[in-house]
Amino acid sequence: MRRKIILRLSVLVVFLTLLWSCHNEDFAKGETEPQRNNANFFKHTQKGGINAKSGVDYVSILEEYSREKDFLSTMPDQKGMPIWDKMHVVDAEGATGLVIPLSHDNETMSSVLFAILDDKNTVTGVKDYDNGLLEKIVYDEKIDKDYRERMFYTFMYMDNRTFGNERFTNIPSDLFV
Repeated sequence: MRRKIILRLSVLVVFLTLLWSCHNEDFAKGETEPQRNNANFFKHTQKGGINAKSGVDYVSILEEYSREKDFLSTMPDQKGMPIWDKMHVVDAEGATGLVIPLSHDNETMSSVLFAILDDKNTVTGVKDYDNGLLEKIVYDEKIDKDYRERMFYTFMYMDNRTFGNERFTNIPSDLFV
């Protein structure tokens, strides 16, 4: 029970950090041509795309944003497809954060897509953290330890929530002491 609370708080802290530092930026990064069928990226069921509490179809909002900004072609993870029914919605004052797990094999998480929406459900930024970027952050001791732990907590939480994984290896020795 305590572990669940810590993981949920960690997700919230990461989102608040993203909201505070980058709330009006488009986090697009140039990359190579897509290796997935982007036409299927936003396909979802009512269960997987609509937040039960608010009735908002966040997937459709992201799809519209993608038409305007083409963020799919700039994501580092060009193979992963979203698992919409495992999307985690974090409500904060004046904003909403979406944490969306992606997988290319339906067995492992290849990245986590973060999206930030303002109080009018307008997307203000997206960022895709693939496993390579996570590794660069988590193993770089020059980066603040608390930030590295929060990022790793977020990935562990989403991996557990999506695939049920409970054991994580190769954790840097200076984290979670």
